[in-house]
Amino acid sequence: MDSFWTQFLVGVAVFWTVLIVLGWRRFRSLNRPLRHLTSGAWQRYLDENLRLLENERSPRLRNNLRYNRANCLYRMGDLDGAIDELDRIERAVLDPLLESVYYALYAQSLLLLRRDLESVDRYFEKSNRLRAMPSRPLYLAYLRLLQGERASGLRLLEEFEAHKHDKPGRGFGFHTRLRRDELFSRLEIDFFLGASFLILGEHDRARRHLTSAIDAPYQNIYSDRSQRLLSGLGSPLPFAGLTADRG
Repeated sequence: MDSFWTQFLVGVAVFWTVLIVLGWRRFRSLNRPLRHLTSGAWQRYLDENLRLLENERSPRLRNNLRYNRANCLYRMGDLDGAIDELDRIERAVLDPLLESVYYALYAQSLLLLRRDLESVDRYFEKSNRLRAMPSRPLYLAYLRLLQGERASGLRLLEEFEAHKHDKPGRGFGFHTRLRRDELFSRLEIDFFLGASFLILGEHDRARRHLTSAIDAPYQNIYSDRSQRLLSGLGSPLPFAGLTADRG
């Protein structure tokens, strides 16, 4: 009898050990490509992401992979591609945390495309209800200034300044945890501040933030757009970069 229980306990231990090892390997295989997403190796990430998508059957994990893919395309500057990927997400099985970043990324993509701006505010509100967004006032300030609402834009910029050191987490699901990307967060803030100050006519402050947004070790949407806006500052029409369709 003792031998039976010994073998049984050994079998249970082996079973759980194998299960944990396989789970850990799966976790690593899904998360390893994220290092490319935080280092600017966009195409390499997209290639590995596609491989994972082709083999993944779980709708929830496919949602996370599609969100990460949309995030990568956004960072590259392919906003239409990002929206296309977001539209492929199965919203019926979205967990609240992923739903929050889904709406935020959708709103940011539309905002930079100057498309369907009436939905931008609504999407940011949905995202914020699900999870607080410290950067939301900054995005909305830029939106209000684009719409010619100077007083509202200034108020929102002040609100952002009061809370700009609050840091939201970036993880969204056990299998696709994305480390907080300090560099990309800084580029994002500098771009939106610089673009907002440019609309306000505060060119020195705009130049300072846009110059900071260019300081990146890899190509990205914020550095590219900041470079264009800085080029416009030297022209007789400093708003040229902002009013262009892809400004």
